[in-house]
Amino acid sequence: MSLIYPVNIKQIEDYYLVTCRDIPELITEGVTFKHALYIAQEALIDSLSFYDEKEMDYPEPSAVQDGEFLVYI
Repeated sequence: MSLIYPVNIKQIEDYYLVTCRDIPELITEGVTFKHALYIAQEALIDSLSFYDEKEMDYPEPSAVQDGEFLVYI
């Protein structure tokens, strides 16, 4: 099974902040845009493990909006 979630990557001064409106637990950052996108995948895995631990269903992924990027596992 492949899970795909849209994330928002926003440059803030000298780093890039990554958030996901479907998974509020997913908050991370990277030193470059490319690094932030890479780290987003790790953060997605970590965030979804929270749902596994609590025996909760994963949130449904939303459709990607302008300015968002898709991250999958």
